[in-house]
Amino acid sequence: MRSDSLDTLYFSTFSTIDTMFMEALSFIPDPTLDTVEVQADGTVFLRINLQGKRTTGSYRFYQNDTLPANLLTTVNALNDSVVVLSGADLNTKNIIIQAIDVCKPGNKSYWSVYNTMLPNGILEDTCNGLYRLNWSQPLSSLGTTPANPNNVVRYNVYVDYNDGNGFDLATTINDRNTTTALIPGMSKNLTVKFKVEAIDARGGVNISAVHADPIGEIATNELVGPSLPRCTFVEDNGSVKLSWLPAIDTVNNWANYQIEYKRASETNWTTFVPPFGNYDISDSSEIITGINAQLEQYDFRMTSLAGCDGTVPSTYNEISSIFLSARPRINIPGYVSELGWNSVGAGVDYGPNKPFSLTRAFFNDTLSFLAPIYDVDLGTSIDSLTLDTCIIPVRYRLNHIDTLFKAATGFQCEVQSSVGATEHKVKADVEAEHLAMLTFNDVTKELEASWDLTSPDADSLTFNSVDGYNSGLPILLPLTPGNKAVDINE
Repeated sequence: MRSDSLDTLYFSTFSTIDTMFMEALSFIPDPTLDTVEVQADGTVFLRINLQGKRTTGSYRFYQNDTLPANLLTTVNALNDSVVVLSGADLNTKNIIIQAIDVCKPGNKSYWSVYNTMLPNGILEDTCNGLYRLNWSQPLSSLGTTPANPNNVVRYNVYVDYNDGNGFDLATTINDRNTTTALIPGMSKNLTVKFKVEAIDARGGVNISAVHADPIGEIATNELVGPSLPRCTFVEDNGSVKLSWLPAIDTVNNWANYQIEYKRASETNWTTFVPPFGNYDISDSSEIITGINAQLEQYDFRMTSLAGCDGTVPSTYNEISSIFLSARPRINIPGYVSELGWNSVGAGVDYGPNKPFSLTRAFFNDTLSFLAPIYDVDLGTSIDSLTLDTCIIPVRYRLNHIDTLFKAATGFQCEVQSSVGATEHKVKADVEAEHLAMLTFNDVTKELEASWDLTSPDADSLTFNSVDGYNSGLPILLPLTPGNKAVDINE
């Protein structure tokens, strides 16, 4: 009897202690999420805050309400803290997390409500590139009280400008009731991405879905730096092929190139009208017609047009055609050509180790290499000629291949000057010839002349009557047999 009573008492006492112990331990906190994120594929990533979960045994996730039909999934509180809800839902999801007590699953449960965020927006100012992004204030309520957003303390707005740098923080909003933001810096023909991050009072993060918007043909007030002219190639007809390094558009707002020209002696610039319409930013050359750079130097300048209406110029870069002049150097023994030319323009540095080629031709011969010009900025050179004739025409030209241009674009860019032409003659005029004899040919009825060959270097002879009546040939005037030769000079 006593032994049975003791056994019974022992068992009964253990049961009472066990019940009291479990009652004391039985407590679950409000279930919360420290991360809600709508991912790129439309799935929703959730991470449960397991700090102080106490006697929570499992979590149930519902959508919209806790009806059994809306149960999404159940996770074990001892093992899992991450939940991924599939489905590319285009609407805001109301996600309910319910905590179930391991001690009393039927009697004790709590829940919290979270919303996903799906932002949207519109290009509000097409001129200034301003985009208005909107989103709904996410609910994050606890317990059985109505959903209450007041525990959101700030929003971080991120933008990916499609420039390879990914998402950058565009602005932070510390007013929980402000659910819109103006984002600058939109660019034409690019798809810009946005997302919003809501931070609640407990440090939880609710990250919205990514809102992507293809921005169309817009412009901003941003300007684009100019291209860099590198080569002027003077054609035989005086037109100039202008080559440049293309502009770099860091703001995606470039509209067109503008090319202007003028004579070096002029002040006002003339805008060149391209024959094929607007340029592409990758274009690197144009033939400037309607000018004659064989007769004088021409200056050129280029800029990029941008701005809101695409007509505002940036800074200008200038370059000049090379006008080469040639003349005989006077008071110098021998035949020497004195050459001169202008600078190609400030900022165009071809370097001392990249010489120009000076070419030369006599008469109508083809120009051929004569000498390197290592410092084209000096603007002068001389050419000593060995001549075996009395008069000789000579032509010169400068040429250069710009290796910097080829390295940057892959295309060849050549500088070519105008043709500098001159003529070398003997230094003293030939003497007049002395007529040795002048007779009349009775058969041909013509005068016949003989002379001394006083000037052996003479190229040709001209015969004139005293009064200038006739000239050109030694035959001056037919005569009759009765006339005397002196009659024509009287």
